[in-house]
Amino acid sequence: MPSNANLNDLVRALNSIGVTPYDLISILQALKEAGSLQAALEII
Repeated sequence: MPSNANLNDLVRALNSIGVTPYDLISILQALKEAGSLQAALEII
């Protein structure tokens, strides 16, 4: 991913390779914990 990619770009890329919704949430949570995602995650 380019350094100027946004969250939408990341989600589209992951969806294009067949990532499941559960895995997508796990990936986003891991990115947040690693400090690589500067966003608030609200999982309902």
